[in-house]
Amino acid sequence: MERLPPTTFGRSLRTLIRERFGTQARLAHELGVDASWITKVVRGSQEGLSYSSLQRILEAFSRPSDKDLLYEAWRESFAPSPTELAPSIWDGDERIYGYCGTVPELISAGKAIVAFRALQPIWSALQTRPARSEGALRVGHSLVDVANQLDRPSVSLEVAAKMREIALLKRELGWVATALGLESVSLRHLRPRRLAIAEGSFHRFGAYLQDWQPVSVEGRSRRTGLVRALSRDQLLVGLDAVQEGTREAEGLALRITNLESQLRDTPEGPELGLASEVLARTLVASGQLERAARALTTAARHTDSRANEVKVLICRAQLHIADGQLGEVEALLGKAAGFADEWTLIHHRHKIAEINRSLNARHSDRYILRRIRKE
Repeated sequence: MERLPPTTFGRSLRTLIRERFGTQARLAHELGVDASWITKVVRGSQEGLSYSSLQRILEAFSRPSDKDLLYEAWRESFAPSPTELAPSIWDGDERIYGYCGTVPELISAGKAIVAFRALQPIWSALQTRPARSEGALRVGHSLVDVANQLDRPSVSLEVAAKMREIALLKRELGWVATALGLESVSLRHLRPRRLAIAEGSFHRFGAYLQDWQPVSVEGRSRRTGLVRALSRDQLLVGLDAVQEGTREAEGLALRITNLESQLRDTPEGPELGLASEVLARTLVASGQLERAARALTTAARHTDSRANEVKVLICRAQLHIADGQLGEVEALLGKAAGFADEWTLIHHRHKIAEINRSLNARHSDRYILRRIRKE
């Protein structure tokens, strides 16, 4: 008995070859390829079939029904590469919006660079087209998210500022709020730090949210999410100031209380995980280690992305360092670094490197002290 090809695409292609060409060799001649390649495609012995290779095969089939059958079989059989399926400026809004919706998954799958390269030309084109402002704002938002993962805050800041300009011209108040939040986050990520400027930006963002009171259900939901994000980010910029030595840890108390109040009203899910990790990180810096451990446990239960998983690992390492339990720190940071490298989480990779440098300096200082005491 003849063995069937293992993939839907292989079976569909074999059937159409018999009906339209008779033999695989005739199809290979039609396409100008080696017959062994067609055999591999039919048998499914190759790891995948790229979109460009699919297009080449489709050229040999004149009937639209044949092309449709092969395309649907390809979709079922092979996971398409995000690079090959990225939209262009010429695609409709629905196609572009759909791609933007996949960006969190692309980041989580280690495809941040792929998404960044796909979104940049679309953003460059749409930002100059007033008739497609909604598309520009959606693409800009996704591009800022990707750029932040790649530790490109200057790009994020430029895009967010342009988004605010577009939103103001269109009187899209929800998008103005979103752009203000993205600008503030981008300022916090700049190196060297501009903490006073970032603090001022977050203050303006908060003032805008106080004035903006949308009446629609969608608008109120959007505002709630932005208010929660502001509580997290203001705590983080305060933590940055503590780490820079420009603020005492005790000064974070009010912002910690504010975030904890937000947490009580935050439903189970990704936002609860994000806020809990931020709270845990700040509590570690404040020396409140038991409270930090409880918050970190909550954060670990609600990680919804690779980036958040890496954040939890880093925070757990920081907790052990603060508690003087260094035995697991190297393993935790090593695991976090491996994930960050695999998933192209460059921003987090820099953070891990900073912690390792700090640990190495601490070990070096202890070694020098021991040498001095011996002498």
